[in-house]
Amino acid sequence: MTYNDLSGPYHYGPSAPADERDDPVPSTPIDVPQPADRFGVHIVLEVLLALGFAGALFALYRSPQADLGSADGRHLAIIIAVPILLIAMAAAVSLRVGLTNVAVGAVAAGAGVIFALNSPRGTLSAAAITIGIVLAAGLVLSILVIVLRTPGWLASGAVAIAVTAWVTARPDIGVSIDGLGLFPASSAWIWLVLTAGLSILLGIIAATSRFRDRLGDCREVAASGGPRPTATVMMMLVGLLTSVVLAGLAGIWIAWTATDLSTSEVHAASFDPLRLTLIGFAAALLGGTSAFGRIGGVLGTVLAAFGLTAALLLLRASGSTVDAIWLWLPALALGAIVNRVVEWLAPGIDDWSDDREPPRALTSSSASPDPFR
Repeated sequence: MTYNDLSGPYHYGPSAPADERDDPVPSTPIDVPQPADRFGVHIVLEVLLALGFAGALFALYRSPQADLGSADGRHLAIIIAVPILLIAMAAAVSLRVGLTNVAVGAVAAGAGVIFALNSPRGTLSAAAITIGIVLAAGLVLSILVIVLRTPGWLASGAVAIAVTAWVTARPDIGVSIDGLGLFPASSAWIWLVLTAGLSILLGIIAATSRFRDRLGDCREVAASGGPRPTATVMMMLVGLLTSVVLAGLAGIWIAWTATDLSTSEVHAASFDPLRLTLIGFAAALLGGTSAFGRIGGVLGTVLAAFGLTAALLLLRASGSTVDAIWLWLPALALGAIVNRVVEWLAPGIDDWSDDREPPRALTSSSASPDPFR
C-alpha cells in the first residue's frame, strides 16, 4: 500500500511539506474580497457644508444688524461658535465609539455651574476642580456602560436627568469676577483655531486604518453585546472620557463668557441641558457622524458647528422672536436624514476594511462546528 492510499481524500503526495501532512486541512484564509471604506460621501457632504457655511457667512457680513465686520461682532461669533463645536465634538466622539452619550448637554451645564461656584479660587483652580469632577462622573458613566453593560443612552440619560435636576435648582449662579477676571477677548481667535484643529485632528486619527478597525470593533460590540477584547474596551473608555471632558470644557467656556458683569451672575438659562444636547447631536449628525458608530468624516463636525453658529447669528440679526430651539430641532431632523444617507453609502456593521483579516469563520481551518459561538 502506498502513501497516497493512506492519505484519504486529501491525497498529499510524498513530496508534500511536513506541516501540510500533519494538518491535512490548509490553514490559509480564503481570499474574500474586502470592501473599501467609501469616503466619497463624506467629501461631498463636507463640500456642501462648506458652501452652506460660506453662504451664511456672506449673509452675515452683508447684514448691518449682525455687525460681523466689527471686532465686537466677530468676538461674539467666536464666543458662540467655540462651545457649539466643543459639544458637537463630545457628541461625535461618543457616537464614533458606539456609546451614545446623551448627557453631553447636562455635563456641560453641570461643569459650568461647578466652575462658577469655584470662581473665587481663580481661573486655573476652578477649571482644574471642574475637570476633575467631570472626569469622576465620566468614570462612573464608564463603569455603568462598559463594566455593567448598561446601554449608553440609558446610563447617560440617567446621568443627564440627575445633573439637570441639580442645575435647575440654582436659578442664579454667582461668579467671582475678581477671581476669574474678564475673558481675554484678544485670545478668542486662538481658542477657536485650537478647538477646530483638535476636531480635525481627531477626524484624521479616526480615518486611519488602525483606528477605523478599532472603531468597527466598538460598533460591533455595542450592537451585538458579544465578547469585548481589551483593546476595544480601552477604545470605548477613552472615547467616553474624551466625550465628557469636551462637554465639560464647553460648560467652562459658557460660564466664563456668559457672565452678566453688572450682577456678576450667570443665569440658569445659559445652562439649558436640553438645548445644549440638541445642538451637539444636530451638529454631529449633520457633519456625517453615524449614529450607529465608526463612520464619520474629517471636517464635517467643524463645518456643521460653524454653520449652525452662523444660522443662529442670522436668526438673531433678523430681529425674529422665534425661539432658537426651532432652529436646533429641524437641524437634528436634517442630521437624521444625513445619517441614513451616510449609512446607505458608507460601509455597514458587517463590512471589513481592506487591511483587516476576515473573521475566523471564513478560513478553511475552522474546526469548530459553530464558529460564531
